[in-house]
Amino acid sequence: MRLRLHGLAAGLLATLTAGLLAQAQTSKPTFPTGAPTPGIPEPQAPRQTSPQAPRTGIIRGRVLRLDSGQPLGKVRVDIRATGVRDLPTAMTDEKGQYELKALPAARYTLSAYKGGFVTLEYGQRRPNEPGRPVDLADGEVLDRIDFSLSSGGVIAGTVLDDAGEPMAGAVVQALRPRYVKGIRQVSPGPSRDVTDDLGQFRLFGLAPGSYVVSATASDGRSEVIRLAAANSVGSVATYYPGTLIATDARPVQVEAGAEISGLSFAIVPARLASITGTVRTADGKVPVEATLTLAQSVEGGTSTRGAAVKPDGSFSIPSLPAGRYTLTARLPPPSDQIAMTDVTVVNADVTAALTLRKGDTARGRITFDAAAATADLQPSQVRVIPDAVGASLMTLLSGVTVRDDWTFEIPALVGRRRLRVTVPQGWAVRSIRRGGADVTDSTLDFAGKDIDGIVVQLTKQLTTVAGQVTDARGQKVTDATVVVFAEDRDRWGPNSRFVRAARPDQDGRFSIQGLPAARYLAVALDFLEAGEETDPDALERLQRLGTRLTLGDAESKTVDLKVSPAP
Repeated sequence: MRLRLHGLAAGLLATLTAGLLAQAQTSKPTFPTGAPTPGIPEPQAPRQTSPQAPRTGIIRGRVLRLDSGQPLGKVRVDIRATGVRDLPTAMTDEKGQYELKALPAARYTLSAYKGGFVTLEYGQRRPNEPGRPVDLADGEVLDRIDFSLSSGGVIAGTVLDDAGEPMAGAVVQALRPRYVKGIRQVSPGPSRDVTDDLGQFRLFGLAPGSYVVSATASDGRSEVIRLAAANSVGSVATYYPGTLIATDARPVQVEAGAEISGLSFAIVPARLASITGTVRTADGKVPVEATLTLAQSVEGGTSTRGAAVKPDGSFSIPSLPAGRYTLTARLPPPSDQIAMTDVTVVNADVTAALTLRKGDTARGRITFDAAAATADLQPSQVRVIPDAVGASLMTLLSGVTVRDDWTFEIPALVGRRRLRVTVPQGWAVRSIRRGGADVTDSTLDFAGKDIDGIVVQLTKQLTTVAGQVTDARGQKVTDATVVVFAEDRDRWGPNSRFVRAARPDQDGRFSIQGLPAARYLAVALDFLEAGEETDPDALERLQRLGTRLTLGDAESKTVDLKVSPAP
């Protein structure tokens, strides 16, 4: 019996990272704190304390085997809700029973996990489908919140090198197609393995569905491929049955609890390239202590790697497969000197010259409408994120947390950015304005000049779209996905405020809060992959099924929907 070590390999290309922008929490804004802004009322800021919600609710249930109906012990049941912390975790007993106690009133999502079984959210029927929420009132006891877990499927096989010999130490993953910001791509599934000395792997705990199997040399060094040219070929992800392009891979279909074995494929040597170049200051001098970062969107996330800038200002980044990259050079804080450029690699070396300049700064403050003046919110719960427009660096920007005086400052910005503000549940952005102009859904161009006087107004006066989902016979439907999206297709796209999806609760009712005032279409579908609502092509297909409604500011609408098959 061979000993197998799971999950100890390094990532495919690099670890996912977040947050390239440094947070400047000490710089003062260019306008006085609390100064009035033309056209924007200046109510008082929210008070800083909030009472502890009573924790008197209970959720109980059982976890059973899907194939036999027998109880499953030692299953971990997790619970989560937006804005609720310190929630308990339960383990099932020998009868498969669990109980979660001391819960505040909230809308919860529950999930069940046991090794060798498919992790499942409550109400989830298919992979890539969100679970069904559970609404719990103060002091309420909810029974029979049950799960049926299926044993996971298995994919097993052998990875070879380019000479047909077993390759030890290769990272193998089962990837699932999914939608990320409107783009269908593959992303890592729940299981990965490292090949043993015979080149063998075994991926287990897989939910039923279609998978793409990838293999990558774990150390990423070119010498693992038996070719002579030291820096011209190397190891990148190879997809079964032996292609470098994920869309050309042969899908592997896995049934519940079934084992697919005998897969054998070789890691393909890829022609790699280098990016070389220089980093200079605006006056042509060699910068001191400049750092360089290379970012690329890969497999549902963003991979990054650092590169050294030599004393003469030159740099070289070797062993890159074809793709689109973003190069960012910057000086360490407190300097805000930055340079950024996109580079496309197509099987040939590329040169790039980066010229540092003072990055621009966005400055602004948070205000509240009159109805929100006494509501509870902490500045630390609000983040302002400058999403890059049309750049692979978008997913790396984490933004800044608002200061205690409700001002914010985001340094070192270049290019076009769209401001996005994250707030706790129960809050929404009413508007983002600058100089009296509404820029809530517009872009700001940082082209060598700071942008001051940004005013973000928050509100607790939220719109609500709620209703019941039923089938053709008028019976309530709990397994469905509701999508509410703007009629105006120009308002679709990544991180759009005008597109929301939700799942009905245990009574077949749904509720979506915080949509901006606009004209919308609402549709209930028997199945929609998580994230697919961000795909403009999917929304195009859903238009003919939608029920029209118009939302005004803080308006609530009730829309009962008949469930439809996904087009």
